[in-house]
Amino acid sequence: MEPGVAADSIRGVSTLLSAGGSFMEGRSTAKAYKQAAKAEKKSGAFAAAQYNQQAGQARAESQRASIEEHRRARLAESRAVAVAAASGGGASDPTVMKILGNLAMEGEYNALAALYTGEETARGLENQATGALYNAKTAAAGYKSMASASKSSGLAKGVGTLLSGSASFLEKYGDPVSTPATEPVYEPYTILAFN
Repeated sequence: MEPGVAADSIRGVSTLLSAGGSFMEGRSTAKAYKQAAKAEKKSGAFAAAQYNQQAGQARAESQRASIEEHRRARLAESRAVAVAAASGGGASDPTVMKILGNLAMEGEYNALAALYTGEETARGLENQATGALYNAKTAAAGYKSMASASKSSGLAKGVGTLLSGSASFLEKYGDPVSTPATEPVYEPYTILAFN
């Protein structure tokens, strides 16, 4: 094999390897972005589950606080009746009735305020859960877009390398399709005279 042909063969193989490397690099990068998208979705789902769990706990705590406020109101009413009875007044006395009514209203107000506070906290946590899912979905879509772009970029780079190598080959050897093959030139036989 002639040195020029060997060098051209090496260049051709090198071009093919370089193009293949570009293809593989694009695919590998795309795969990494796809994995990042999956991880982002999992992370968002986990965060959302945590927020939703905290929301449930906030509601449960507010219900417990509401029950406690009702219990305190009943104790305050019971104590008011006992104090009224000890002072000689009866439970049907107008002043005692007013005090008992005020205690009942305050107890109900406190119980409802506890429920409201818990519900607001829970809704805030649920909104955070929704936000975490949305952010994860948006980030995952971005990673998927980058994966697609990486794949396309690797393909384009590989095709560019192949075209560049083909152009070099055509510059050196010409286009075998458009260049007509030349007929070999045979020199006429020379008749040698023998002495």
